[in-house]
Amino acid sequence: MDMNLTARRRRLAREFSSAFGSQRGSGLIEVMVSLLILSIGLLGMLSLQANGINGSQRASFVTEAQLIAQDMVDRIIATTNVSSSPVANIDIRTGSYGDIDIKTGDSIADPSCDAGCAPAEAKVYNEDEWLQLVTDSSLPRGRGVVLWTAAAGAVPAFYGVQVMWDQERDGTAVTCTINNCFQMEVRLP
Repeated sequence: MDMNLTARRRRLAREFSSAFGSQRGSGLIEVMVSLLILSIGLLGMLSLQANGINGSQRASFVTEAQLIAQDMVDRIIATTNVSSSPVANIDIRTGSYGDIDIKTGDSIADPSCDAGCAPAEAKVYNEDEWLQLVTDSSLPRGRGVVLWTAAAGAVPAFYGVQVMWDQERDGTAVTCTINNCFQMEVRLP
């Protein structure tokens, strides 16, 4: 019986080693698959981080563009209220600010308004001040545009103020799209 038990143990040991002998290197494959899954997860996290940084930067640009646009809206409203005389205000109410299109790198002759400005001089002065805001901002290739829309039927006349920037920094023309533009409207009474 002792012999039979020993033979049986040997036979079980051979069966055990042959059953698991074909799995040599399987631990290495498991480690490699685990590393692959981990690296895919890390790449996903890196992508999320990059998108978060880009979104944060865009939010900063939108905030700055909003402040710049609000500055021009305030200038238009202030110039509209220069005098109670309709003659002094007629320049603003007919859309004279609607031809402003400035961008970083432009230059405007700054009129001296120490003793006050006529409406046309006030417009050039405000345009120069606004250009300085756009130029001094952190907006890449910043651009500011003021558009005039005349009254049509029940729709009153209004100015549209746009501040744009090169979000992708690819050097293409800066136009107003959903990703790189802030717009405001000001309706005159």
